[in-house]
Amino acid sequence: MKKPVLAFVFALCLSAAASAQTAVYVVRHAEKIGESMNHPSTELSETGKKRAENLAEILRDAGITTIYVTDTVRARETARPLAEALGVTPQIYEGRDTDGLVKRIRAKHPSETVLVVGHENTIGDIIRGFGYRGKISTRYGNLFAVVPNGDRATVLQLHF
Repeated sequence: MKKPVLAFVFALCLSAAASAQTAVYVVRHAEKIGESMNHPSTELSETGKKRAENLAEILRDAGITTIYVTDTVRARETARPLAEALGVTPQIYEGRDTDGLVKRIRAKHPSETVLVVGHENTIGDIIRGFGYRGKISTRYGNLFAVVPNGDRATVLQLHF
């Protein structure tokens, strides 16, 4: 599926469900160098850099107004191409405080489209925080479009 078509599918799915609702895209940071290391200063690999560029291409026209990232190089670098294309400065959130992030998005962005770049151990908690109870795969390249509706959420999971 071509990327512009994928963006159109996202927009179409979300437009029906998202009237006056926040649409939250959630993605795991892209692949890093030294994947076996768990160090916050680890940079993206070449594959990760390409994935970050693809993410920017896919979401460029999705209406994103706010981007949240953890204070890690891999999360910031995953969001960088899109942030630069949109002229948006990513906001830092504490990675372990997924409840606080969800509350912040609900309170500050009630009718906006938001991107959250998370980590393997946090994206499930973020998505479940909006009320989704289905299966969540934390593989690289999975992109979740979350549309909260009260204490439930509709989620579209795609792979890019």
